[in-house]
Amino acid sequence: MVGKLKTVLMLCCLLPFGAVWAQQDREVVLLPYTEMNMAQLYNAVGIHTAWKQQLYEDTGYARGQGSWLRRKLLDEHLLFFAKDGFHICADFIPDFQVGSSSRASRTPWTNTRAARISGNFGRKVYFEMEDFENQARFPGYVDSYIRRTGVVPGSQRFRRNSKTAPYDFNHASGKLVYIPDTMFRFELGYGKNFIGDGRRSLLLSDWAFNYPYLKATVNYRSLQYSVMWSQYISQLSNTFYYSGFPRKWAQTFFLDWLFTKDGSIGLFESVIWPDQDNNNRKDLSWTMVSPVMFLHGSKSPSGTVNSTLTGLNVRYRVYKNTHVYGQFAVSDMLRSKHWQKRFAAQLGARGFGLFGLEGLSLLAEFNMANPYTYAGSSGQVNYAHYNQSLAHPFGAYFKEGLLVAAYQYKRWYVRGEVLMARYHIDTAATVNGGQDIFKPLPVPDQENVAVNTDLLWWDIRAAYIINPVTNLRLEAGFTFRKETGEGNTFNDRIFMIGLRGSFRSIIHDF
Repeated sequence: MVGKLKTVLMLCCLLPFGAVWAQQDREVVLLPYTEMNMAQLYNAVGIHTAWKQQLYEDTGYARGQGSWLRRKLLDEHLLFFAKDGFHICADFIPDFQVGSSSRASRTPWTNTRAARISGNFGRKVYFEMEDFENQARFPGYVDSYIRRTGVVPGSQRFRRNSKTAPYDFNHASGKLVYIPDTMFRFELGYGKNFIGDGRRSLLLSDWAFNYPYLKATVNYRSLQYSVMWSQYISQLSNTFYYSGFPRKWAQTFFLDWLFTKDGSIGLFESVIWPDQDNNNRKDLSWTMVSPVMFLHGSKSPSGTVNSTLTGLNVRYRVYKNTHVYGQFAVSDMLRSKHWQKRFAAQLGARGFGLFGLEGLSLLAEFNMANPYTYAGSSGQVNYAHYNQSLAHPFGAYFKEGLLVAAYQYKRWYVRGEVLMARYHIDTAATVNGGQDIFKPLPVPDQENVAVNTDLLWWDIRAAYIINPVTNLRLEAGFTFRKETGEGNTFNDRIFMIGLRGSFRSIIHDF
């Protein structure tokens, strides 16, 4: 898939336990997992939660009352058609915001117009597509990130008519899912994936931009095995090859075992392969087709050593609706004498309906990664896509603690997040202290110096949900960011208010 993908069919993946919520004689539509409905997943028992699928629900409740305009604005999809097992929903999704930023020279604002279509053919084929057309000016620290990386966080490159013009960019995604029976599921998409039970993932996160992928999942008793083939962009540059930017391929394997009805442990592996050699010729190995974890080669035909990331994901319910979880990841395990030092770890807890408040969710999490974790011998094999990390937005060589609280009462919603982190920035472009995963691994025992940088970031936002089907809401929020390093302090205070829609997560907590 090259260029903008504006009309790509997208999944709505039916969970093996979907029948719990969807009756055979009623319509079913997509309800993505968000902080507002995540309790439905984690309050169930005997469920695989790490590699989340989309949730389908009976839509009978969504049919409003009153005039056509009132129903469409407050309760229903803009367009809905159902006949003989075929259902299709279509919506227009706005995202209009305006505010202020103490570090921005111009007023930050967002003007997004989006369309979303989803539906199903019977009980075996599901599809979804979204297309967001955006113009925006960003708060100071987000604007600095864009200028440094050349991409909008979580999105792609942009177009500007001048250095002072707003950013103009597109964000499209799509999935198509085939579910022949309760044992197998196949998914073809252009989008993102997330493996884990926390706010962050050290295995595979949804921080980077969309990418094409093919995923197959097998469910057998307490086991769920998934394998995904995906294509990433190695680097962005002004030089275009005949097929676009240099690319790389990945195999992602995940075996999840429900060892009790309240807990699971998952084994993860990801392998990064170069797509081209130094002469721009194809450099793919036949072992890339292997669907078996750990059964793959170690080099491309040109001799480039691939990069591997191996890890664990663990979750356990400790009390009613409270879960503890964790992850561990290590780069090039057993293949490098320095692999013991290149690892990342996560420990967290999350709960729902705490203190007798049904709509309350809390999360506390700690993440860390040692220097050079996720880096590779070159951009052809590092754990990144489109100038963005495929794991944590900080890259590597960091420690982070965060707290997230969210509460929904009827159509009122409030969310708060506090983040404290320390990461280590290189003193010069020629230095590689281990935080920048886009720099190749240094010569062993080479001394590199990095500057300790401390970050305090907190955000609070409140919203009134106009239409829960599209998450259309009036929202206001305030963000404070303080970054301190090498005797310098950079503060940013951001206030935003607007009319917003969709279930996308575009909270810039970095």
